[in-house]
Amino acid sequence: MISMLILTIVCIAWLQIIGVQSARKEARRREAVERLAGMMDAFLYVNMTKSSVAIGGYRMDTDGNAFDFTRTTGDDNVLPLFEGDVSPIGYTLSVITKSSLPYQEKFDSNWGTCKWIVGRLYDHSGSMADAGKPFFTLSVCLGL
Repeated sequence: MISMLILTIVCIAWLQIIGVQSARKEARRREAVERLAGMMDAFLYVNMTKSSVAIGGYRMDTDGNAFDFTRTTGDDNVLPLFEGDVSPIGYTLSVITKSSLPYQEKFDSNWGTCKWIVGRLYDHSGSMADAGKPFFTLSVCLGL
């Protein structure tokens, strides 16, 4: 009887620990989505004001009709979104044309041929092979 009681207490504690870890992971994912959206808003603002900014591992310059979006880190790995060991979540940003968007047929001709900034979130930063498929993708029209 006593061993069954101890086993039950251990199992309940283990299930609570798993629940806390799952909730923490979900909270980090939500925070990651908010951070990615904030970065993309900043790039959209820079595009509208015709200025330049460097955020994370990327830089955008818009001067008159010139547009330059570059990666400042120099490699194609997934960049960490959080500093330190807070979370392994990583991100990538890219600028593509409407024709390169998935499901681009859903957009009517009013969207023209503008450039889109696409942010992707991954469960792990580092090499693309380790990161796997993105768990979240966000596309924003830059209006160019």
